[in-house]
Amino acid sequence: MKIEKVRHKTKLSLERLKMEKVESSSLVLEMENEQQRQRYEKCLDEIANHVVQALLARSFLDSTIEWTLGYPNWINQHQPLLSKDKTIHQLRMSKSDGQST
Repeated sequence: MKIEKVRHKTKLSLERLKMEKVESSSLVLEMENEQQRQRYEKCLDEIANHVVQALLARSFLDSTIEWTLGYPNWINQHQPLLSKDKTIHQLRMSKSDGQST
């Protein structure tokens, strides 16, 4: 009977040790998972930042190209106004030259 009690206590002790080992392993895995999740989130943040930077650069380039391609059209459409402005400016300059002498 005494031997049975010792065997039973030993069996219970082994089961407790196994449970503690499982719990310990589980905690270690949880910590590793959390660390991996944090690294993953940091990586995603960096990728998102690069995507935003690329989109901003693309937008700037698109607007620059649009302006560059549209500039000759703008000049052609506004050439009469530019010519009138130049003429008015020349007239004013000639008037001011004539008044100062």
